[in-house]
This record gives sequence, C-alpha cells and structure tokens, in this order.
Amino acid sequence: MRNSSGKGSKAVSVVLFAVVAMGALGTMAASNSGAVDQSWPTAESPIFNGLPRDVVTEVLANPRAQDNVRILPADATVQRDALWQGMVINFVQCRQLLAIYQTWQETDNAPELPPLVLPSLQGSSVVKDATIIDGFYRSEVASGDIAKLRADLTNESGCGPWIPANPGDVAGPTIADVVTSGN
Repeated sequence: MRNSSGKGSKAVSVVLFAVVAMGALGTMAASNSGAVDQSWPTAESPIFNGLPRDVVTEVLANPRAQDNVRILPADATVQRDALWQGMVINFVQCRQLLAIYQTWQETDNAPELPPLVLPSLQGSSVVKDATIIDGFYRSEVASGDIAKLRADLTNESGCGPWIPANPGDVAGPTIADVVTSGN
C-alpha cells in the first residue's frame, strides 16, 4: 500500500479521516435532531407529579436536556427518569436563584430561597441529591456574600451556562449570560 514516496499511505489516511469525520458528523446530526425518543416520559407521566407542568414541558422540549438524556442507554429507564426529574428541579431552582441574585443586587439584601420543588414519585436518588444541592445553595445565600452566588450561577459545571433565563427561549440568554451582563 505504500509507495516509495509515502504518498499512498497519506492518501489512504486522508480518505479514512474523511470517512470517519462524515460518520461522526452524521451521528452528531442524528443525535441533535431534536427528535423525541418514544421511550421518554411525557409531561403527563407520573414521574413528574408534584413538579410544575410548564417547566416539565419546557425541559422535555429543550435540546440540551434531550442530549443529556441521550447519553444513557434506552433501557436505563430508572436513571433516565431520575435525570428528567433532576433537570426539572434544576430549571426551577436555578431560575429562583437568578431572581434572588437580581433582587440581592438591587436591594443589598438576600431574599430567602423558596422551598425546594420535588416530585411526588421519587426516582433514584434525585430527591436526596436535590436536597443536598439545595442545602449548598441555602448556605451560599446565607453567607451574605453575593459573589458566591454569582460564581455558582456562572460556573461552567453549574446550571447557569445552559438553562435559558426566560422559559422556553433556548435561543435567548442563559442564566449565566444574564448574570454576567448585569441584567
């Protein structure tokens, strides 16, 4: 396969790279198509009882949330349900934290964090995990240091960089965008 100039192997490498790249792009396009997996719950599924239906509907339609769920195998129903529940809780709580941050900036007083919104049916460890995270956020607010909350809302691994600031507006600013822009 290799000639004395080495050009044959280079050409094969370029073609092989192109084939692999096209396959990867096709896979990415299929996974990001926004198509709803029929194994996913609907907004009326019992796993969402106790959670705000408008936020449930928003999360189910959110492309980033869908991509988060697609990483789990289709037969991992318990884990998928817990992830859906957790993302709904996260959307609610992150927007509450944004409202607290904005009020805190305007008034120099940190308002109290509303009660944690939890599902009636508690899948996996989602309630335990959400309660731990809620305790962390409450301690950040209680610290009196708004910079801590700002850091939480803009941290790359947190909720702010991917959750839309305005419900359903996936093309609009994220929570982190709002915090960093001062709006």
